[in-house]
Amino acid sequence: MTNETRFKTELILRVHPRSIRNRPYELERDLVYETDVLPSGLVIVPAGYCTDFASTPRWTWRIFPPGGKYRAAAVVHDWLVDESPHTCTSKQAARIFREAMTDLGVKRWRRAAMYRAVRMFGPRFKAYIAVNE
Repeated sequence: MTNETRFKTELILRVHPRSIRNRPYELERDLVYETDVLPSGLVIVPAGYCTDFASTPRWTWRIFPPGGKYRAAAVVHDWLVDESPHTCTSKQAARIFREAMTDLGVKRWRRAAMYRAVRMFGPRFKAYIAVNE
């Protein structure tokens, strides 16, 4: 990770045999990301969380491969979608995803396309607690 990233820990994964419906990547330790989007300032994805990086249709993999440079950003977004209760809204989760991709050096056109795809086709949810938009 570069010095400019706001990821406070490295993405360390264990790979499990893949099944089409499973999330084969498991975090071996917490993934911590510092964000400007949330009042708390941190997103902590706990060790043991499983992900597939991006739940996108197979036909999109040529443009957005699941294991791209944005893997850590995808893990953070997956966690924000899956956590219960939600600590942010779906809109905030998408903004954090875009912010994290910027920190990881993902090209602008790719960030924009992935952010739009998440906003248009991703799940919608509200925060459990009152959060400023």
